[in-house]
Amino acid sequence: MKTIALLITLFLFSPLSCLGAQPLDIVINEIAWMGTEKRLPNDEWIELFNNTNNVLDIDGWKIAADDGSPEILLGGNIEPKGFFILERTNDETMPETKADLIYKGGLNNKGEYLQLFDRQGNLIDSVQCQDGWLYGDNETKQTMERKDSLLNGDSPDNWQTSQASKGSPKKENSLGAIKISPQEKDESSDSGNQGGQALELKPDKLTGEIFNALPTREAIGNMSGSFVFVFFAALISALFAGALILVAKKTIK
Repeated sequence: MKTIALLITLFLFSPLSCLGAQPLDIVINEIAWMGTEKRLPNDEWIELFNNTNNVLDIDGWKIAADDGSPEILLGGNIEPKGFFILERTNDETMPETKADLIYKGGLNNKGEYLQLFDRQGNLIDSVQCQDGWLYGDNETKQTMERKDSLLNGDSPDNWQTSQASKGSPKKENSLGAIKISPQEKDESSDSGNQGGQALELKPDKLTGEIFNALPTREAIGNMSGSFVFVFFAALISALFAGALILVAKKTIK
């Protein structure tokens, strides 16, 4: 009976107990390394995103830079497909957006290598910008946005400069700003841009149609969740069948 009870316990709880955080479950989704437009340059903020369909507890998690600063101890919960905003020093960085966590320690404008660890010290996500921030603009205060939360954060191709100077805190990231070279800016100014305003380019209709045709992050996440469910359902069935066979053998003896 003790053997049967042990097998039933393993059957019921072992698949669940091994379900820890996986890489990219939570990602660094947006970085305002340059501060905000109308406030002090050290009014920086970082946004996290929960890729899963579950509420995730991030008590004991941390974001750490390889140079030692900042090192941010995290806490709280992130809702399924939800955003989590970290504001530096106080909650006045973005008056219109409530911070989920306040931290101390600044981001180096020359770049940082940021890593996100769970409470067991497992690496969940990283952003390699130690040689300089990939995107974002210190003059216009446009942020550095992740293109796809399900793809590697170390890839330069997975980041962009936000369309808006305020970025997209607690919102889906934008389609990205179209960069204009200094020569193109000069030519546009000479050809009639007399107001001194930078020429603003937006994605054309074709770009928008292509973007809308791509599978959404939520759809991809749901497919991933279905695969995990099927895998563990099969595992549970195998354990249950093994327990029945063992019981049957002991009964026959």
